[in-house]
Amino acid sequence: MTTKLAAIADLHLDLWAEAHLDPFEHLDPEIWKSDIVVLAGDISNNGAKKWHRMLPAVLDRVDPDRVHVIPGNHDYYGHHLDREDKLKAACDDLGCHFAQNAEIRIDDSRRVLACTLWTDYALGGRNLVYANMYDVKQRMNDFRKIRISRDGYRRIRPEDLLDLHKRQLSWLKGKLADGFIGETTVVTHHAPHPDAISTPDSDVSAAYASDLGEVIERYGPRRWLFGHTHTPANFRISGCDLANVSVGYPGQRDLEGQPPQFVFEV
Repeated sequence: MTTKLAAIADLHLDLWAEAHLDPFEHLDPEIWKSDIVVLAGDISNNGAKKWHRMLPAVLDRVDPDRVHVIPGNHDYYGHHLDREDKLKAACDDLGCHFAQNAEIRIDDSRRVLACTLWTDYALGGRNLVYANMYDVKQRMNDFRKIRISRDGYRRIRPEDLLDLHKRQLSWLKGKLADGFIGETTVVTHHAPHPDAISTPDSDVSAAYASDLGEVIERYGPRRWLFGHTHTPANFRISGCDLANVSVGYPGQRDLEGQPPQFVFEV
């Protein structure tokens, strides 16, 4: 028996509300009939304050118990990187599931693994990590709008996100190597491969994707769904189907013409 999995990233519900536009207008309503709905990050800015108001736009369309929420970088804006308890509390209050480093078991032979992922800043080669970290710190809003509780409520640094990436990737690889016999779908906010990026030579590309081709080849997930880039992508690496599931900012993508695929049979 097949199960329908919906994965949707980059809803940016607060920005659509400010623009007096409906991000769901041109999306297939069949999405909300899916057995599992994973929101793959960037639900809104400042999720600690806004998720209580923004998530009902989704939860009014689908049983909250079917919804699993992965935080994206924007969800930490105006908030602490190391205070995910407030994001989890919002999900608990609304009856949906906080999905950071989460395994969602469909049955004994199918599962979903979920986390934000972040990046390793190594696009272009390991020798460019520090140069890439310097570039993204200068240009990305993350390093102005997200703080960390330790060290005197300071702004985050690329090193903080690199550390999170290492920990979340370690969790993910541990799960992929745990002997599970069956089909695994991975859902993350950040992209796992440079082919997901339309401009891989950009100064900030290293903040959007890592090259996890070796991880995909070694562990063999069936599919990997992601957001963050806001650009269409659908390709295959080592037998794994990879797809971008971003909605994006108001007016950014032609959702009326050809929206991305959001529903997958697993």
